[in-house]
Amino acid sequence: MSEEKNMVVFEPTEDILKRLGTEAVFGKPIRQGDLLIVPVAEVQLGFGYGMGTSKEEVPSAAGAGGGGKARPVGFLKIRGEEVVFEPIVDTSRLSMAGMLLAGWSIFWLARSILGLLRPASGKGAPEEETEL
Repeated sequence: MSEEKNMVVFEPTEDILKRLGTEAVFGKPIRQGDLLIVPVAEVQLGFGYGMGTSKEEVPSAAGAGGGGKARPVGFLKIRGEEVVFEPIVDTSRLSMAGMLLAGWSIFWLARSILGLLRPASGKGAPEEETEL
């Protein structure tokens, strides 16, 4: 791959990497007296590129793409020799999990109650055996 083609593929990738860091989520570390707060983020990236050639070894098609996401997960509080991680709890995820659990519980409770109330099909009272 020529130098020019490398620039076309890798230059946008470098721009994305610069934007998707902890500073994109939180900003820069903050110092207040003897306390230093350092942001912590989860960053996920994905990239791909490809190129096809014709019989003449001249590129006939090329493409590249990528993306990523960054989300805050917490921050470090550093004071002297003491380092404490403070997580950021996503309450929307917790409430969604609670709603799903409640729905799942109601479904199985209703199914169990209906199963007890519904007579079993094809099963009546057991017949008594008679000897002839």
